[in-house]
Amino acid sequence: MKSIQTKKIWTDSYEKAKTAYDDLETLYEFYEMDEVSEADIEQERKKAEKIIEDLEFKKMLSGEEDQLSAVLQINPGAGGTESQDWA
Repeated sequence: MKSIQTKKIWTDSYEKAKTAYDDLETLYEFYEMDEVSEADIEQERKKAEKIIEDLEFKKMLSGEEDQLSAVLQINPGAGGTESQDWA
């Protein structure tokens, strides 16, 4: 069930990105006919770009281990109290 849910998240994200791209393409066609402003195109482009960047970031972190938690520990080295303050 978890595997199916994970794949559904990917397909939903892809559909969202595809829809944003198609909307931008359609809006550009209206722009060529002087029915929308350049600001509208820019706003829709930023929206589509954000969706695609989020999808790319999710792809970068799609490994099996990427879903696990991590613990980060910082220990001071040599340097006395100043290194302890920085750590």
